[in-house]
Amino acid sequence: EELLLQYGFVPHAHVHGDSRAGFAVGVALFAKSFAALENEGPCDVSVRESKIRVLQKLGLDVTSSENSENLLFEVHMGKVPVLLRDEGSPVPLTTLVKYMCLTSEKEMDTMVMTKASDSSALLYEEPIGARNEIRALKWCVWLLSQVEKSMFADKDLTAQGLSAA
Repeated sequence: EELLLQYGFVPHAHVHGDSRAGFAVGVALFAKSFAALENEGPCDVSVRESKIRVLQKLGLDVTSSENSENLLFEVHMGKVPVLLRDEGSPVPLTTLVKYMCLTSEKEMDTMVMTKASDSSALLYEEPIGARNEIRALKWCVWLLSQVEKSMFADKDLTAQGLSAA
């Protein structure tokens, strides 16, 4: 309503076009988080090995907490952050984290990947168990809040700071 009164029109949802931001997250953080999530919701050895294989195919190695590499993520306005890969389509952060949280073969079966071509994979996510879905979402929220804190740590985002900008 304010936009209509102020400007005479309401802009389309994609008014910002290709607005996006990138951020890097260390592989070691994912490896440590994978281990913590495994302790919190243990699974069979076969499920754990399957999760590790799938995550590696998606570009995430959770086997070494000593890995100093960073993963590059990109966020488009109004969309889930995605992992950018050298080959293949970007992978949504939520997909990676859901795989990290799976605890059963049944849940593994709900996370289906279909090959669209040799260089990309289409990911179809079905809801997993409620407990693991919540664990995954909480971890995503925690990670994104850490990213936000690190990106804006030196910025004054109070009302006074914004008005001074």
